[in-house]
Amino acid sequence: MEPGETLVFSPRSSAQYSIENIFRNELSSAVAPDPANYYYQDMQQTHTGVPTEFIEFPGPGNASGADNNLMALKDASPVRGRPRDIDFDTLPTVVYANTSLQAGGSDELPVQWNRANPVPIHQLSSSRDRLDGGAIPDVRTRDGFRMRWWEETRSNERGSGQLRRNPEHLQTSAIGTWNPRAAYFCRTPWDNISDLPPHFYGMYTRDLFDEEVSWQALMPRAKNGKMLGNPFGPPIEGPDEIVLFDIPRTEVGIPSIGYLRHLKMSEFGWHPSYAIGNSLADPRVGRKTTSPVLRSSQERQYNGWNQHLFGWAAGRDSGRGPDYWAMLTRQILFRRPEDHFVVYDLSYELNFNLWDNFFVSTGSPGQKDDFVDDPVEDPLPNGRMTLYGSGDNVDEDIKDFHRAASQLMLNGGFNVHSINKEAWKAILSSTADTEYGSANAIPFPRLLDPPQGEWLDGQADDPESTGGFRSLSDYDLDALAEELVREIKERAPFFGLADFINRRLVESKHGEKGPIQAAI
Repeated sequence: MEPGETLVFSPRSSAQYSIENIFRNELSSAVAPDPANYYYQDMQQTHTGVPTEFIEFPGPGNASGADNNLMALKDASPVRGRPRDIDFDTLPTVVYANTSLQAGGSDELPVQWNRANPVPIHQLSSSRDRLDGGAIPDVRTRDGFRMRWWEETRSNERGSGQLRRNPEHLQTSAIGTWNPRAAYFCRTPWDNISDLPPHFYGMYTRDLFDEEVSWQALMPRAKNGKMLGNPFGPPIEGPDEIVLFDIPRTEVGIPSIGYLRHLKMSEFGWHPSYAIGNSLADPRVGRKTTSPVLRSSQERQYNGWNQHLFGWAAGRDSGRGPDYWAMLTRQILFRRPEDHFVVYDLSYELNFNLWDNFFVSTGSPGQKDDFVDDPVEDPLPNGRMTLYGSGDNVDEDIKDFHRAASQLMLNGGFNVHSINKEAWKAILSSTADTEYGSANAIPFPRLLDPPQGEWLDGQADDPESTGGFRSLSDYDLDALAEELVREIKERAPFFGLADFINRRLVESKHGEKGPIQAAI
């Protein structure tokens, strides 16, 4: 699997699902989805009757359902044996997601199927018969959840209650204000944004019976022997590579605190993907604070995770109390919201605690030994670090977590209070002439070794825009420096580097983002 690829895996043939040896339940990205290829379970021992119709709602006696999805790593060893139900609780969790549309908002949208146009039932003479490949699954039988698309389906736009005339409300920032790598995802009390079901929230969504999400419309595209998908839209429209995160290399290590933006700092889905260095206000918090304001004793119960803010359980879950949905969601999070604030401006807090209290010296212990012996011939990976070399224990101090700073100096420090446009252009163009991009452009690589090339003045759907690196022209550089100077004049003085990066805790536009992101 190459960096940035989104692969679609499907069965190669039709076979009974093996619960004793899951290694036999093979899926491959080299074959396209085919209605004739599927895994099945023979339920004849339990249900002897022949089904004649699909039933959307099970009816009395089994009226409770949930949209809790657990994705875990399973042991595929053929000698593992038949797993017990209790074994699943010990599996390493990848994602635990609750994507229920009602989730405290109200009952979900009625989806009673039209009996005048029933979903066909295909009769098989035995479990060994294969379903005809022409039997395309009906869109009404589709279930599960997906990531929010850059451009949502018309049915989701129209099904947004009072916001249906403003479809931009569905264009959530899956990377800027959400965390696709998170292990736990559910609605928070501050997420619901539509007044009618389905209640859209977060970076995940369910779907109505829309042909835009039908079997044919979601068919992956084939390239180089692989079936490619698209996490942010229909597969046919997707880029081949969406490279979002980098992995440190031994030869470079961690070059700066800013490089830690690739580190996953939270397992909650409502925190930003690039937490460190980000200054966008958390949309659940507001501008003047770093955590939601709870205005009454009712709201303060369980730190906001209660029926008064989360929503009253009703509809199909009536009789279980108004706190039912909030209680279930607290349980998903192991009751952590009951004694902790789990919704807060993670970026603000990280920036506040990192940028003025820590720095990255760079270099392995061996590289630092060579650096002490000959700083000119063997510089550190951060070439701006120079040797101060004071005292008798330079070799040990420079490798010590607490004392390294006492033996190093920074060449070319910069005062962020500067309102000299040319000075800012000089610092911003420090990556020029590095042979990384075009001769007359300034590269700003988010990744150290992206699979694609430079994106300078191209289109948004160019391969370089999602798999390459950004470069600025001289015009862009001049405009950015000018905007930075303007932001500094409006906001200075700064109490430190963290204060320069972070937003202000004010109601004005300065509370939306910090000066760097505002200038960009």
